[in-house]
Amino acid sequence: MKKAASVFLCADINSNDIMNLIKWLQDESVTQFLNEYEFATAELNYLYDNVPEFMYTFHLNHSGRFFMIYSEHREPIGFLRFNDISDQNACEIVFAIGEKHLWGHGYGKSAVGEALKYAFFERRVEKVIANIYKGNLRSMRTVSRCGFRPELSGNKLTRFTVTSDDFISKAKIV
Repeated sequence: MKKAASVFLCADINSNDIMNLIKWLQDESVTQFLNEYEFATAELNYLYDNVPEFMYTFHLNHSGRFFMIYSEHREPIGFLRFNDISDQNACEIVFAIGEKHLWGHGYGKSAVGEALKYAFFERRVEKVIANIYKGNLRSMRTVSRCGFRPELSGNKLTRFTVTSDDFISKAKIV
């Protein structure tokens, strides 16, 4: 039996992390299902060139919470972001494994699982939302395996949600 992937979420962002983010966001196969805005890499380059390293974390957390996903070997392999939803006690999760050779090895599932623990036990949100493009079957499987359920389906996106009660009750079974 294959061992489950092990990850940890790192909130402290350094210059190596910024360079990895730039590399991943310039790779169309990594970003094809992300809704990153057009100038994200330019802003990261500006950050790298003009902002002291100790301020990176502050800048990346201005509209939610940002984490780098690190493998069990302490190598950056992706990123995860929570966007606050101001009118609800909820947040949206966005995640990507940037190292393509690690796709399909369970790192996304492990990262989302760790993120849900953070969201429900530390941030105390009631619900986490994942808006996933229809063609992104890998991410749909990932969130489904982490307890998310489809809530709303449109032409381009499917909204998946998991509540804290659902997450906690599932954790009791496991």
